[in-house]
Parts: sequence; structure tokens; C-alpha cells
Amino acid sequence: MKPESITKKYTLKVLSPLHVGYGDVYDPANFILDAKNKELLFLDMDKLLLGLSQDKIVKFSAICKQGEPIALVKMYRFMANQLEFVQRHPEVIKRKIKLAAGIPAHFDRVKNLSANQVKKGLNKFEILSLAYNPNTNQPIIPGSSIKGALRTAILNFYQDGIDKQFLEKVDLKKRSQTMEQKILGYKYAKDDILKRIKISDFVPVEDVKTKIVYAVNVKKGGRQGSGVYQLFEVIEPGTVFKGSITVVKNLDKNPSIELSIEAIEKALSAFFGKVLQEEDKVIQRLGAKLPLSGAGVELKVGRHSGAEAVTVEKFRHIKINQGKGREPIYLSHSTTIWLATETARNYDLASAMPFGRVSLESGSNSSRLKNKRVQDNACKKTIQKQPVKANLDFSGLKQRFKVK
Repeated sequence: MKPESITKKYTLKVLSPLHVGYGDVYDPANFILDAKNKELLFLDMDKLLLGLSQDKIVKFSAICKQGEPIALVKMYRFMANQLEFVQRHPEVIKRKIKLAAGIPAHFDRVKNLSANQVKKGLNKFEILSLAYNPNTNQPIIPGSSIKGALRTAILNFYQDGIDKQFLEKVDLKKRSQTMEQKILGYKYAKDDILKRIKISDFVPVEDVKTKIVYAVNVKKGGRQGSGVYQLFEVIEPGTVFKGSITVVKNLDKNPSIELSIEAIEKALSAFFGKVLQEEDKVIQRLGAKLPLSGAGVELKVGRHSGAEAVTVEKFRHIKINQGKGREPIYLSHSTTIWLATETARNYDLASAMPFGRVSLESGSNSSRLKNKRVQDNACKKTIQKQPVKANLDFSGLKQRFKVK
């Protein structure tokens, strides 16, 4: 007999800059920065190379074959010189991404790095990409990221079911796994009751606005933290996605833990309500910008959600680095917060926002979906698709070159 399941549809509204990815970075050979319009142009390299002159293709290939790090700087320079061609042939652009204010000048510095500066300089210009659906060329929020937040909330909700003194006797490397097994009442991973919860990927309701921003580490007291800045592509606040949560019934192996849609929402609200309340106090103390408000259950997902949002309160053991040459310490709370900013240094805290806050709202956003369908139907009736007309030379290239 097939187990019964209950599915509930949700919309997810992004309330602050959100980065959820698979660890992919933007390859120097795949994009051009348009400084004037403050955009990163991510390219279809097959189309670009087919359109370039033979001498440029030879030069591109020669750079790709170089093994030393300075070749990446040469690639940045080569690609930057193709901006005019790309602007004349927009069909080679796969997507445009807005840039934080400080990135164009930062990129100019990278292009002018010398051979002995290149390693350190390039590491500071690594841009992490969002998770994209290759068929739609739109970002998605993988269900696994929502599942992770949900798992943390449930563990916190039932954390009183485990003895803290017992856990402190367990080896530190095994402590997290032992804690989860004790709270959820399983011995083997196949018996983990949270496998009963299935979460779809969340897909956009409309075109997604994205931006590349700096992530800076700030002491909760106001000083800049010790961590270096990072560069992330983020989904901007206000964007709406849709997806669903399914709970499989009749598989109870731990009757002391209730798994239902209602229980999941209750656990999320109880745990993240407390976490976000404390985060808001930090944001207000720093004078940073508060996230948007949501109409549903607010939670944290994705990169730099904060240590408190991904740990179990009663058993927190957060590593705090003390600087070069000093041993780290472990506390029950973090001492810094990551914020999205327009510049890497001398940033304006008043416009900085925390990462990863979203609102999980019941049901689909029917009015927005209906309006979008009406617009789509109108477009189909009034717009006739024309073949792309590009003055491209397709005769000289049979192989796509890749940076190694």
C-alpha cells in the first residue's frame, strides 16, 4: 500500500539579499563587465567565438593554453576588449546582472595586476553564482536549502528531549550527528524520520532581479570583522518564488515527534521568530537596513544566514577566530554578522542588509500569477518572433576553447 501524503503549496518572498548556489563561480572567459551600465554580461561563448575574427580566436586560444595564473588576468583584458562587439550583438548575452557600486573600479584594478600580485588579487575577485535552471536561465531556490532550515527548526523544537551532559561526553567530531540521532530517535540514516518531508525546488513567479554585491563581516558591536570580503550574486528583495512541501504519512517511527504541515510551520515560527528578533536588534544597533516584512513564516536560508540560524540553541558550539597566531575559542553565540554592501571597504552601513531572510507564505500568489498569464497571452498574440539577424562569421570555428 502506497503511503498517504499531504502537499501544501507556498509562495516564498525574498526579504533581504539571498544567495543560494552550488559553489559555481563566474569563469573569467564567460563574462564581460559593462562599467557604464554597471552590469555583468554573462555570455553564450559558442555564439561569441563564432562571431569573432580569426585572429581574435587564435589569441583567445593562446591565452587558454597558458598555465600560469597571469593568464586569467590576460583573459579578463581580452574579454573586456570585446565589449563593443557584444553590445552590437546582444544575442550573445545570456543574462545581465546588476553590479554593486564598487565593482567596476575593483575590476579595473584586477585587469592591471602584475604577475607577482595576481594570486592574491584574483582570489579577491571570485564571484559566486546563484543556482540556475539551465532550461529557463532563471535562478531557483533548491528545495534542499529550505529543507535544511526546516530541519534546524525541528531539531530546536524538540531539543529538550536530549540530555546536554550526555552529549558533552561525545567526541566533538561526532557530536552533531549524535545529537540529531537522539532528538529524532533513529540509529541509521535510512530511518531518519525527516526523510518523510519532501520539498520541491522553488521557481520564480516572474523574472528574477539579481545583483552582485560584496559580503562583509562586521562585528556586532560595529567594527569590521576579521573575515575577508566576498563577492556573491544575490536575488534582490521583493522577488517571489513558488513551490510546495509534502509530508508522507503513516510512517511514524518516533511518535513523540509530530510531523505534519501544521507542526512544521509551528516549528519554523518558534525557532526563526527568536533568531530574527535577535538579528533585528543587531541590525538596529549597527544602523543597518532592516529586511522587508513578510506575510507568512519568516526564516533564513542560503549563504551567510548566521550561525544561530543553522545550529541547535541548547548545544551551540560556535568557533570564534581570534586572529593570526591565536587559538580560536568556542561560544554559544556568534560575534559578527555578514552584510551585503555596495563596496568592500568604507561601506555605508545605512544601506547594508543581512543575507538570506525569506517569508514562506501559504498558497500561490494567485493574483500575480493570473496577471502574468494574461500578459503572456497578450504577448503571444501581438509579438511575432523574428529570426535573429547577426553579421557573424560561422566558418572559422569548429571547437570551443575552455580555460583550464
